[in-house]
Amino acid sequence: MDEKAYIEKARILHTNLKTYIKDEIETGSDQYHAFVESMKGYGVPKGRLANAKSLYDKFVLLENVGKLGVGNYDSLRQMVKSSGLDELLPKINETDNEIKKLRAVSGESTGHIARKRQHDHSTGDARLPEAKQSRVDTGSTRDVEILQSFFREVDFEVDVASDLTLRELEQRFTDVKQRLNDTIAKDNLYCFVCAIMSHGNKDGIATADGKMISEETIRKRFTNNYIPNFAGKPKVFLIQACRGTDLQDGEQVEDDDISDVTAKNNDVIEDDIIVTVPNDADTLIAFSSTPGYKSTRMTVSGSWFITTCVEVFRQFYKTDHLEDMLVTVRERVAQKEREHSKKQMPCVWTSLTKRLFFKKTS
Repeated sequence: MDEKAYIEKARILHTNLKTYIKDEIETGSDQYHAFVESMKGYGVPKGRLANAKSLYDKFVLLENVGKLGVGNYDSLRQMVKSSGLDELLPKINETDNEIKKLRAVSGESTGHIARKRQHDHSTGDARLPEAKQSRVDTGSTRDVEILQSFFREVDFEVDVASDLTLRELEQRFTDVKQRLNDTIAKDNLYCFVCAIMSHGNKDGIATADGKMISEETIRKRFTNNYIPNFAGKPKVFLIQACRGTDLQDGEQVEDDDISDVTAKNNDVIEDDIIVTVPNDADTLIAFSSTPGYKSTRMTVSGSWFITTCVEVFRQFYKTDHLEDMLVTVRERVAQKEREHSKKQMPCVWTSLTKRLFFKKTS
């Protein structure tokens, strides 16, 4: 096994372990409070631990101080034991052993994993970039984990890809298109979501080899003429990347109550012929910022855009469709402010012809 394959598989095991623990410990329960209490004394400032709302946030803090990481579970075992959660130990030991087997085959060490991640790209039904363990980019770790957690909760098939060169990224897109165009997928896949997190500029998104790919190029890879068996089904892209070097200013406005006016069209055309759709139909791209401007990502809490997306999705996915939720995302991100009153404005390009709900089916 080569180094890259080892890193990928070990990171997936590590992320799955954290997801498992998060799902097994009910938030607010006595066991939850005991587990959080056990985290104290491991070098994490108490104020930060208290402010970290979810177990994922708290795991990030432990990773920042070197008390948790891929194949680094001694402290986690102690916390589990001291909080009376011994039933979690078999899963921890199983994950640790699997990582050791991978490391033995590859000849690598876990230290490599902490140094290799620089760019994140992803593709698939809800394909999300793999979590980084590097302390200099823990905001990406947060984004990755909350995206994976949400889409798994709503029954998406989640896949991960990291550190892709331009050629590797294009090959991954080709593989995904083949999967979406498969006749089996036609009846079994409802929609496709791709989250991409990387550096970027006005020309597009940076790949691991320093090359660029534009958002328009990505969109055109997934038009209906390339995947006819998936025509008419939603294709969604969430892109967390700078689109320039400027910081956006803000202006004070009156908080007017503006009502939406919806035009009604009573014309109905009934026809029995086969329905066709335009090649560009049923795609949505949600950008973290408007053209020319930077996107903000915090070291611990993650990026403004991705964390707000997941926050809003969790709150409203049972009642609201995606485009309505993204209006709320834009509103909430627009209210945030960094130093010197600098702002960020997400935006959306869409050709969706249906309302897309993430609500789980019964």
